Amino acid sequence: MPKAMPTSTLRNINYCIKIGYQSRTEIPYYLTAHDESKIHQPHVYELAAFLAHRFLCTTIIDLGCGTAEKLAPLAKEFDIIGVDFGQNIAACRDRYEWGTWIEANIDQPYELPVEKHVLEKSLIICADVIEHLTHPEFLLSSLHSLLDSCPVALLSTPARDRVRGVDDTGPPANPYHVREWDLSELITLLRLQQFRIEHAGYTMNNTQDRGKTTSLVILTNHHQPRITRAPDDFRVIAIIAVHNEADVLAATIEHLIEQKIDAYILDNWSTDDSYEIASRFLGNGVYAVERYPSEKPSNNNRDWAQLLTRKEEISRELNADWFIHNDADEIFISPWAGINLRDALFYVQQCGFNAVDFTLVNFQPTDNDYDSGTSLDHFKYYEFGKRPAHFQLIRAWGKTHSINIASSGGHNARFEGRRVYPYKFIIKHYTFRTLQQAKTKISSRIARSELDRQQKGWSRHYLEYRDDQIIRNPSTLHLYSPDVFLKDMLVERLSGIGIRSDQQSELPRLNPPNAEVHTQQITNKIAQSSLPADPLASDYRAQLTRYMESLKEL
Repeated sequence: MPKAMPTSTLRNINYCIKIGYQSRTEIPYYLTAHDESKIHQPHVYELAAFLAHRFLCTTIIDLGCGTAEKLAPLAKEFDIIGVDFGQNIAACRDRYEWGTWIEANIDQPYELPVEKHVLEKSLIICADVIEHLTHPEFLLSSLHSLLDSCPVALLSTPARDRVRGVDDTGPPANPYHVREWDLSELITLLRLQQFRIEHAGYTMNNTQDRGKTTSLVILTNHHQPRITRAPDDFRVIAIIAVHNEADVLAATIEHLIEQKIDAYILDNWSTDDSYEIASRFLGNGVYAVERYPSEKPSNNNRDWAQLLTRKEEISRELNADWFIHNDADEIFISPWAGINLRDALFYVQQCGFNAVDFTLVNFQPTDNDYDSGTSLDHFKYYEFGKRPAHFQLIRAWGKTHSINIASSGGHNARFEGRRVYPYKFIIKHYTFRTLQQAKTKISSRIARSELDRQQKGWSRHYLEYRDDQIIRNPSTLHLYSPDVFLKDMLVERLSGIGIRSDQQSELPRLNPPNAEVHTQQITNKIAQSSLPADPLASDYRAQLTRYMESLKEL
């Protein structure tokens, strides 16, 4: 494993914070104050519980736990280890019978006295702690050692540019903070210290103003496989049931082709050009086009369970590594920028998982101007799916002969030995495109799904739509930008946490720091260091340049 940057060099470049920033040299002891009306980093602890379940963790370790109020709900399900010192750890011991409370000043060198077999089943939280430390290298060293065994760690800290403004040069306005980073500086620091960053973005700072002003980085175990290009023989097939989706079907198939995924089309006796459009792609992205059932139903009813059962049969019959239960108006994407869906599924498999859950992102029409057959990029505004069924959408699975998607209406792929990947992928859903298309789809779905509604309770939501709800006011939705979405909706998209209470105000888009200028500033500072010559300095300059270039891809 490459070596971390020497502490002396790290200190000399002010822990990767921009040139000219002034840190504090000392701060008073910080005793955590609990205010039930204003909970800080609420989603960090909720996300910790979510990921701990999915990583099959039994213990949560909180580095810099303060007085541990936010750990109390987690103590009902997990063993808790809290690390702090002074009045904070004394308060934990006095207030809580649960928990193991370890006294350690993480602003000094320390080792956590926890056995390896416990660490292997532990998730680490370090929520808004690093900004309080004069010597954060000691925390980072301990965290790095823990991630030799622990599967995942969550590290959060105030995003300086969002809290103080992009021109802030310190010291922090908060008298208990030594220094503050923006997200790109924090990522640089962590990468120079050889951490594996799985995801990075922003989360809610507190429950009062709800601003996305806290940086959150999800760190993974050092021995986790890396994302690589899937081998040529790794095959993914999306099975798509279609009925009268001619205006978007080509766009869906073309997206799958871009993702290097084959499509198997089940046409449920469309009366528009859906069958013909799919047939044009045969041998070029479409493996097969099948009319299903083989004879047109006399009553024109849609038997959704029967269609899902046929999808199960196809996945058992075909030779492929993964299958996706895809609808014709859905675009499936990976949770990483620049990583296609096929490569992402291969990575999931390499990590030891065989099923993927998804977060539903509903794109809504805000005008009536969509032209049939054109790009779905026309739709700029979205909201998250909020119906109960939207919070478990396990729609991709590895090859198995025991697959069952029909019993859940297609929402939850069940099979023996299922292990769901901890982080959700994304479905971009385009149910309605124009007012006329929406009216036609709603009336058709109501007429064709009567048996499903009566017998299984499916598709009832189509009874709730009104014409004046189809074309939406943009002010009630989020404006979609891929970069902003991936960063600002980090917790929501990866876990679903925060979606039900999601406010519709447009999130800020801040200009990212100039990566080339930042790289040169830090490189110059290393070169001009008055410290003894570091024989690895040239390697670190090159490494830093590579890291800063990679930030552009986040």
